[in-house]
Parts: sequence; C-alpha cells; structure tokens
Amino acid sequence: MDRIGGREDFGAVGARKANSILLAAKNRYLQIHNSKQVTMQKLLLTLIALFSLHLTSKAQTQEDLTQHRDFFRQQALEYQRWLDQTGLGTVLKVHLIEPRPQELPLYLGFRNQRIDSIIVAWRTLKSKFDAQQPNTLEAELFYRLTYLMEVPDRVANIQIYNTYDPAGTTFFFRGIFHDDKGIQVDSSGSGSKADATFTLNLQDFRGLQKAKVEEQRARLSKPVIFQRIYQYAEQRYGRKNQPMRKPRLELRDSLETLRFEIKDLDREVLTDAEQPYWCQLIKKMGFADCNWVRREMLAFKVTHKTLPTGGFRLGITIDGKVGSGYYEKIRDNAYKPMTTDFNDYLERYAERFRLELRNYLLTGRP
Repeated sequence: MDRIGGREDFGAVGARKANSILLAAKNRYLQIHNSKQVTMQKLLLTLIALFSLHLTSKAQTQEDLTQHRDFFRQQALEYQRWLDQTGLGTVLKVHLIEPRPQELPLYLGFRNQRIDSIIVAWRTLKSKFDAQQPNTLEAELFYRLTYLMEVPDRVANIQIYNTYDPAGTTFFFRGIFHDDKGIQVDSSGSGSKADATFTLNLQDFRGLQKAKVEEQRARLSKPVIFQRIYQYAEQRYGRKNQPMRKPRLELRDSLETLRFEIKDLDREVLTDAEQPYWCQLIKKMGFADCNWVRREMLAFKVTHKTLPTGGFRLGITIDGKVGSGYYEKIRDNAYKPMTTDFNDYLERYAERFRLELRNYLLTGRP
C-alpha cells in the first residue's frame, strides 16, 4: 500500500473508491436487466455518471504535499545515503527538496564546481551506469526519488544544475520528469535563467548620506530590502489585468534568500506571442472569447550582500518557464523551462526588471 509519511497515498484511496463504484455499477446493471424498464441509453448514462463520480472523487483526494515537508526532508537524507552507497555520490549531491502543493522537485548539484570537470564527470558517470544497468541513469535517479518519497510519478521531478549561486551562470542542466510516454529528460533549461544583479552604494541614496550609521545600516539591511523588493513585486504583478488569466504571486522564502514566483502570466516575457489559429478563428466568428497564448511563470531568487562602503549588492536570477494556454488551470510541473529560443526575450526582460527595481529602491516609485 502506498503511503505518504504514514498516511495512505491518494492512489490507494482512489483504487478502493474505484472498486466500490464498479460494484455499484454492476448492481445497477443487474437491476436494470431484471426489470427491463429502462433503455440502453439510460444504462449508458448511468455508467457515464458513475465514471464521472469516480474522477471527481479521485481529484478530491489529492493531498497538499507541503503538509509532509518534514517527511520529505528526512527522506532526502536517505536519498543522499543511496547516492553515496551506489557510488553516484562521488559526483552528485542533494541540494534541496522543495515540496509544493501538487509537485515535488528534488534539486541535485555536483561535488566539483568547475564546469569542464562537471561535464566530463556527468558523461563518464552516465556512460558507465547505462552500460551496466537496465535503467538509464536518469530513470534510476527518478524512480529512486518516487520510491523513497512514496509519491506518484506524475508529481515528482529532478532538476540538476552546475551551480545554485545566484551570481553564477547555468551551463549545465538536466530536468527529469515522467509523462504519458515515460521518463523524459530535458536539457534545455540551461537557457532558461537570466541575471539581473546590481549594486547600490550609500551615495546613491541621497536622503541617507547625512543619517546616523545605525539608521543607514537599518534601512539598507537585508530584511528591509527584501521587504521592499517583495512590495515592488506585489505592485508590479499583483495588479496585472490579463484576459482569462489570474496571475498569482507566491512567496517561497525570505530569510537568507528571497524567493518568489509568479504564475499564470500572459505576454510578460514573450511580448509578441500570438493566439493560436483556432482561437483567432473562434473570435473572428464571434462564437466566444478565448485566450490560448501560452502561460508564463517567473521564479526569482535574490541574495543580499552588505558592502564595506555601506551599500549592498543584490544577486538576482530570473528563471522563466512556459505552460499550455489551452486549459483553465495547469499544475506547477506542467510548466517547462523556456528553451534557448527565448534567451533574448528573457535577457531583455531581466535588464528591464533590473533598471525598474533599482529605480524603485532609490525613489519608492515603480
């Protein structure tokens, strides 16, 4: 029986409900057959209704994975032990497990920080593993994750980066996930991040130069600057008025680093994205309004370093992802990294964000 942190997984609950639904359908069929008082059409409608009930009950049993954060963190230690025991830990290490309501991403990093050494180590590790084992290296990493975390394949994914330093550049990326076709490996995410780092010196803040040192430090401290950045994000993204979209700003962390995400955006980065042909046709014929432009999601990571001169340096990386525009709602893991085709878009967006945020921190105006 599948369990999550000592509780039954929703797959097991759904299976029991499915069995009870099928039994009810069988009993209903016998009643119909014996009485001969209803048509085949009514029988079909009954079965469809029962099947719909099964789908609804299954959806309602999905748990919020963030409720099991402690369990997942403990199992991440077990995952690292498995890496070490199998020899994979000489190259790979667990960086972070970050449960979300319906998604469980595991972030892996490398022991060596030199990009040339990382590429050679990965190729050697994968070549040797694939030659000796029935599964590929990526598949083994993924299935060990779902086994230890006790979650369905569809909610898990693994992301491997050469660096998690906001000031660093992503040269290596592997994304491992599972869909209807099985294990999928994405290597395009190395082009999905852009840098918006900048520095502000004490003299840039005209009203602070004559203030006491204690006041200067307080107003330029990490908690205060993080709070102002998040307020800026609320003003910038919280007021977006986009047709048939509801942008959502979510705070992930605000202690050592500031991390937040904005989902369900429309033409924020890909400013010239067009509606698919069928949406254009539906609008032209006047049948209904539609907005099928692909969704965008932006993830921000900000670090703050106080400078000896009294100012600070903000390390900012923006990770861009895209998702389908055909559905009313999509899960977090349905967003995929922006490919290298969108590099120019994301870099231009990061530069615009950097200038506008810098101006906001200095003037208080968006």
